[in-house]
Amino acid sequence: SFVRDDVLGAILQFRMLENLPTFFTSNFDFKQLEHHLTYTQRGEAEEMKAARIMERIKYLAKPIPIGGKNRRHK
Repeated sequence: SFVRDDVLGAILQFRMLENLPTFFTSNFDFKQLEHHLTYTQRGEAEEMKAARIMERIKYLAKPIPIGGKNRRHK
């Protein structure tokens, strides 16, 4: 997908090269995120492109699981 490859990929690459702090939030763990990034809007699988983005994310990020009670529902 254009956004994954040309937008997110370029941002992550720049932040890696400049050693800039980068924060992510996601409801997915790394495995789920890679699966999500693999498929285009047309349903085509692009495993290599997703793997490249995930390499950059893993270089920049350290997973910190946050659990507890869901406070969205009252």
